[in-house]
Amino acid sequence: IGRKYDDGDGVPKNSTNAAKWYGEAASEGVPMAQLYLGMMYYTGNGVSQDHAQAVRWVKKAAVKGFAEAQTMLGLMYREGDGIQEDDAESCKWLNKAAGQGIADAQSALGEMYRDGAGVQKDPVQSFKWFTLAAGNGDESAKTNLPAIESKLSAQELSEARRLVSDFKPFM
Repeated sequence: IGRKYDDGDGVPKNSTNAAKWYGEAASEGVPMAQLYLGMMYYTGNGVSQDHAQAVRWVKKAAVKGFAEAQTMLGLMYREGDGIQEDDAESCKWLNKAAGQGIADAQSALGEMYRDGAGVQKDPVQSFKWFTLAAGNGDESAKTNLPAIESKLSAQELSEARRLVSDFKPFM
């Protein structure tokens, strides 16, 4: 019902009612509702903006394996939005989502491996994640790929391409 109010699907669009219904479903443990409620707290749409509450709800969904929530939580840790900045924790959550084929998480991991943020710099891993993200339509990854590729030796490029071809998303 929250989604119907959020989208105005068959009912007048009403963010406050959407947040109420998301809150009920989120309290029952529904991961999608937990994520949407967290996003509402993050933006202040339908509720008072509260990044700590956003993190609380997004984390509940992420722990249950909901890939979109894992991505958002990873990005929150990376930016320090409502939570202490922690690149290692960011990498952990982004890796979980990237492994499920989420392009935003794959691109963010490409950046982290390129920059050595939360992980050791690794251009082979950076190429792998940027390539996978680009294949999933991520424009930022497409832009970043040539610079990473130019830094790889022929052997490293071969290894990176093997990692890409061996990648199997898990659900």
